[in-house]
Amino acid sequence: MRDNIYISLADDNAIFREGLKMYLQRNRKYIVEFMAENGLTMVDNLPAKTNLILMDIEMPVMDGLKAAKQILKDFRHISIIAITMYREKAYLEELIKIGFKGCVFKQNIFNEIDEAIDSVMQNRLYFPLELLTKLSYSG
Repeated sequence: MRDNIYISLADDNAIFREGLKMYLQRNRKYIVEFMAENGLTMVDNLPAKTNLILMDIEMPVMDGLKAAKQILKDFRHISIIAITMYREKAYLEELIKIGFKGCVFKQNIFNEIDEAIDSVMQNRLYFPLELLTKLSYSG
């Protein structure tokens, strides 16, 4: 695993962004190098060192789903974790289809984000069990 994890955050709530940045920076291996208020700003200004994006799904201008599609088209090495309040099965299916490596519910962010980052950076997926149990695999 890399020594440092270069993180970019995208969320339209400035207070949430700042709080999450402060929380992440307590861990010396996390370097929060960029924060965006919407997906378009993230797509247009993504720093070259970023290897992990924490992306809100519902944002103005460009939502997290569209932004992730664009980013992953050109930067397959970047892992993206969705940060959301949505708990519907359709969202999980869409996240997986697009290429998100994980999902954390906003209300659980400070309890789960470290585990989610560790899992994703070790090439494992991280999705809430509550969402996974809603998925049904059909042949």
